[in-house]
Amino acid sequence: MRNAPRDQRGILVFAVLAAGVMATGCNDSPFEYANVEGQVVLDGTPVPAAKVIFMPAFSTEDGEAGPYSQGVTDDEGRYRLETMESDPRSGAVVGPHRVIVTTKQSRLDPDELDREIIDVPESIPWRYTYYKRTPLKFDVPSEGSETADFALQSSPR
Repeated sequence: MRNAPRDQRGILVFAVLAAGVMATGCNDSPFEYANVEGQVVLDGTPVPAAKVIFMPAFSTEDGEAGPYSQGVTDDEGRYRLETMESDPRSGAVVGPHRVIVTTKQSRLDPDELDREIIDVPESIPWRYTYYKRTPLKFDVPSEGSETADFALQSSPR
């Protein structure tokens, strides 16, 4: 670098700094993530086309709870989670979560933005679709899980 012309030294310094930034990552996160997948059944029958949403039930020292994660079930009720961020990651934040399951699909009426148009009605009992009431919980281990299964019931027992 001593014998390099001044312009080339500047380019070299910039390249070294850029490589350092790329190595440390632009998407640093205070959270640890792990892959999560499982199955949802209702009264013993697989639930297709359901959104399974994991919401962290904890926060860091800075008060951050981490991103939600979601997956959509296939015909056998199986799902795989991905974070709900602008740059999604596979899995969910490690730690305890509240879980909701919903099949409802809706959109806002373009003519009346305070009116919801329901394209697919809810087929999951209400208690599983509401964050504050859901009995569904899952603690995501650091090694991940392939058995984050939920057996829902139409009527409480």
